[in-house]
Amino acid sequence: MKTGPIETTDYDPLVSVVVITYNSAEYVVETLDSILSQSYKNIELIVSDDSSLDETTGVVSRWIETHGSHFKRTELCVAKENRGVSENCNQGLMLCRGEGVKLIAGDDILESNAIETYIKYVSENPNIKAVISDMNFFGEMTGLCPIDRRFGKLNAGKQLRHLLVNRSPNFGPSGFSHRITHLEIGGYDTTCRSIEDYPMALRFAKNNIRIHHLEKPLVRYRMRTGSLSGSQESIDRAWAMYSQLGLPLMKERHLYLMLFHHHIDKFIYVNRMNFFLKYRFFQYILKSFDMYAWILFFRKRCG
Repeated sequence: MKTGPIETTDYDPLVSVVVITYNSAEYVVETLDSILSQSYKNIELIVSDDSSLDETTGVVSRWIETHGSHFKRTELCVAKENRGVSENCNQGLMLCRGEGVKLIAGDDILESNAIETYIKYVSENPNIKAVISDMNFFGEMTGLCPIDRRFGKLNAGKQLRHLLVNRSPNFGPSGFSHRITHLEIGGYDTTCRSIEDYPMALRFAKNNIRIHHLEKPLVRYRMRTGSLSGSQESIDRAWAMYSQLGLPLMKERHLYLMLFHHHIDKFIYVNRMNFFLKYRFFQYILKSFDMYAWILFFRKRCG
C-alpha cells in the first residue's frame, strides 16, 4: 500500500519513520498516532510487518486509509513468512527514501517533538551519522531508562570496548541514523534473529562511526509481559549473541583480558544456581581472578 509523492527541501530533510510490527494489533494505533502528532512534518511512514498472525496489517491498513494523506508517503510491507526482528528491520530500511531514519517498534511511542529534536541536533552537528536519545519506560514499569552518560562522549573505538564489556545497552527504541551510512555498513546484522540493537551498535562502532547521545527523552518504551525483552529466554538469547558476536571481535583485536572477563561472567551466569555459586561470596572469590574487572574497578574509583 503506497500513497503520496515525495518532497524534500534543504531546510527540512525527509525523515523515514519505520514501524516494526509483529502481532502488534493491540498497540500499533498508539504508535501510529504518536507519529501523526509529530511537530516535524516532512515524514514518510513505512510499516514493516513480519507476517503477523493477528489483525496488525488490517489495523494498519485502515489507519493509513484514514491518516495517510498527512505524510509525504506511506507504505505497508508484509513479509511472506516470519523471519525475525533483524530481517524485519532491514526490510523496512530498504524501503526508506529519507535522509534520516527512525525505527520504532509497533508498541512504543514517540514524543511529539521527537523527530524535530533529532533533526535540530543533527543539523547543528552535521558530522553525526548515528544518535541515541534518552527514553522513558511505560506500561508495567515506569521511569527513565538507564543509559550510561559516558558512552556518547567516547570515540568509536572506546565505544566498541564499552559495548563488548557491558553487553547490555538498550539503544534500539531511541536510535536515529543517517540512511545512506546505515546502508553502507550493511544494515542490521541478521546473525541474531531476535535482537537488533546491540549488533547494530557493534556494527557502527566497528566501522568507526561514533554514536552520539542526545540527553532528552524522546521515546516511550513499553514494558509488558510477552515483549521480546526482559524474559529469561531473551536473557539466554542475549548471552548466546554476546558469545557469537563479541568473542570473535575480542580475539581479532587481541583483547585477551576482556575475553577472560567475559568467560568468568558467563561461567557465573550459567552456574548461578550451583550449590556454591548461588552465594555471592563465592562469586566474588571467582571474580577476584578477573584482572579486567580490577582494571574497571580502579578506573571507576579514580574517576
